[in-house]
Amino acid sequence: MENIWDKKSKSYPKFTNSLSEFQIEFFDFLGSSGVDFSSKSVVDIGCGTGVYTLYIAKFAKSILGVDTSPKMLEILNQTASEFGIKNVQTKVGSLQEISENFDISFLTMSPALKDENDFAKFLSLGKTRVYMNWQAQRSSDLLEPFFAKFGRKNSQNTALKFENYLIKNKINYKSTVLEEFRTAKRDLAATFENVLWHLEINECKFDKNEVFEELKNLVKDGFIEENLSSSMKVLVL
Repeated sequence: MENIWDKKSKSYPKFTNSLSEFQIEFFDFLGSSGVDFSSKSVVDIGCGTGVYTLYIAKFAKSILGVDTSPKMLEILNQTASEFGIKNVQTKVGSLQEISENFDISFLTMSPALKDENDFAKFLSLGKTRVYMNWQAQRSSDLLEPFFAKFGRKNSQNTALKFENYLIKNKINYKSTVLEEFRTAKRDLAATFENVLWHLEINECKFDKNEVFEELKNLVKDGFIEENLSSSMKVLVL
């Protein structure tokens, strides 16, 4: 069976050598919290196509990008080559398969931390740790009607679970919540692929033809707009 993140790799955001307003706010908070990537060894867990990996590489001594998706890492390596970034290595694998230690362990928007064993492993990998994940369920005016119709997987968001773990173990940290509002515009084929992927990863039972027919009715001037609202928790420790 194809890795579900491999399916997403072609449409996943890529490194562009510039930061969005949200990303600027994110790195500003890290800087104000004492995080300095300069001349450091870094591991980026669940790095995907390397949007953050390759930005950090501009400052770090070295960075290892780890992901379970080979195709995501192929794109990361290709992009690194295009921008002449040479201090990046990649590894196909899971959090628990990382054996090295680093100055900074970095994890953003990844499902890699699932339980207390994962939390402890993540903390052990770096002297400084940076974590960002959902503070609340992301809202999409396009996807919510489909989730309501076909059901979705319900699970406690990992940011809350990890933060509770830190509190229970009396581990000090700095935190903030970052908000992002954006609009995505795609043609029918790209929207169809995106909706199917989200239904699949949320373990919904759905009919592809029914989804396609509903999406056809949303096309305006050749495109479908999706309005997204996200709330992310950042932890630095």
